[in-house]
Amino acid sequence: MQPYHVYLITNAGNSLGQMDEAELLALSTPVTGQDGFLQNGAMYLSGMQTMTVAGNTTCRIVLRRAAAKISINVHLGPQMEDARIVHVVPGNAPATGSVFGENRLSASDPQIEFPYADLSPGNLPALSMSYYQYENMAGSVASITDAAGRIDGMAPAMASYVSIRVLWDGAYWDYKVYLGSNTTTDFNVRRNTLYNYDVTIEGVNIDDLRIAMTEIIFWAGRKIAIGGKYYRDGFSWNARVAYTQLEILTDNCDPDEEYAVSFQPLSGTFHSDWQMEYMNFSLPAEQREYKPLAPGERVTVHKGNGTSEIIFAFSNYEGTKNYNTTDNYFEFTVCDSRGRGRTVVLSTNMDEWLK
Repeated sequence: MQPYHVYLITNAGNSLGQMDEAELLALSTPVTGQDGFLQNGAMYLSGMQTMTVAGNTTCRIVLRRAAAKISINVHLGPQMEDARIVHVVPGNAPATGSVFGENRLSASDPQIEFPYADLSPGNLPALSMSYYQYENMAGSVASITDAAGRIDGMAPAMASYVSIRVLWDGAYWDYKVYLGSNTTTDFNVRRNTLYNYDVTIEGVNIDDLRIAMTEIIFWAGRKIAIGGKYYRDGFSWNARVAYTQLEILTDNCDPDEEYAVSFQPLSGTFHSDWQMEYMNFSLPAEQREYKPLAPGERVTVHKGNGTSEIIFAFSNYEGTKNYNTTDNYFEFTVCDSRGRGRTVVLSTNMDEWLK
């Protein structure tokens, strides 16, 4: 009697043709987008059975979905009643996977792109979402004995996670939840498995390394105080130039992440020779200089962790004549490589500034 390996694939979407066993074992699913896991309500399935054939034989093969389903419910606790959810974005989610072999995401493998969407205008205190991803057998870390130990540097490099961003007290707080079969050692996301997560965010703790903080503030002028109060989101005239100061503060964020800024004029009186310039005030004094900034141009102003201060200078000239106009409105956008950040409208009208 001879043993046979029987391989079965369904819902592939097209004919796979004839393959030998080596080709089957090397077969991967098609690269799949966020909304592409279900085709006409069906998902890619596969199964394998080893059997011995002696005359007429019946074979039972269990088919398993190639993907896992992640369902997450996020709630803000009562201590954070003034906070709101900005986004919930998965990370390290494989966009393809081995059909029959164990799948583990590598740095060169395609990942599902989840576009950044700013949900903060909805003032959401809770959010539920579900998505699919292919298996990611990232491994286990036996030395982690507490959920607080599931952090970058301890977790496997390409382990799957969900990032939850919350806006609270003027700052963005990012909570990183690594996926797996338990809340300590396991970082494996297995195919054909449903993972349910209920996450309640009860506050911030600067000693909790699962939490990162980003603060993006535009100060009116050079962070001037008028009547003992600091004003934000404005350009303040000083002689012939109106200034605003961008301050970016990051803590426990990705050390390789960069932030870029761009702007667009929205409305107001702009004379023929108006100009916008910027200077990185965080550089050593001998390296500081004003550089022109064109509408729509993106310039990198911050990397890693720490504080960066960028000065923007608006002048409104026609020839040699200067106009200190008070009806100019600009839209400034500061964001990282994934599009996460903040868009702010700044004005030379002091009545529009925030205290």
